[in-house]
Amino acid sequence: MGSNPTGPTTVHTGPSEIAAFAFHLQKNGYRESTIRGTVHSLKALTHHVDLLDPKAVKAHLARAECSINRKGKLVEDLDRFCRYKGIQWVKPNYQRVDILPFVPTTQEVNDLIACLGPKMSVFVTLLKETGARFG
Repeated sequence: MGSNPTGPTTVHTGPSEIAAFAFHLQKNGYRESTIRGTVHSLKALTHHVDLLDPKAVKAHLARAECSINRKGKLVEDLDRFCRYKGIQWVKPNYQRVDILPFVPTTQEVNDLIACLGPKMSVFVTLLKETGARFG
């Protein structure tokens, strides 16, 4: 017989509230991709904190191990949810950080092509020399 040293967390924000919020977003013309991302973020947060308690949400965000950009996105989603529920809160300030994409050097691309099989190396060489995209 085992023991359960840490019991389940009690969270007051249920899936029905998030579903109602998703319907509210849909009625107000938000894109389906925005609604899906917002619902996913809010559901993930409900595993850790009650969304109806702004102080607890801020404390969780402060100690959460994720990027500043992710925290900023969570704050945007939470702000929409709080406005929907009529909850007064002061948004924490997370400034977006622009991150440059990785662009391999010509030598790195040539090394990659050298490691590929005959068919794939011809295809990737064609892409490299023409600047085309696959598909």
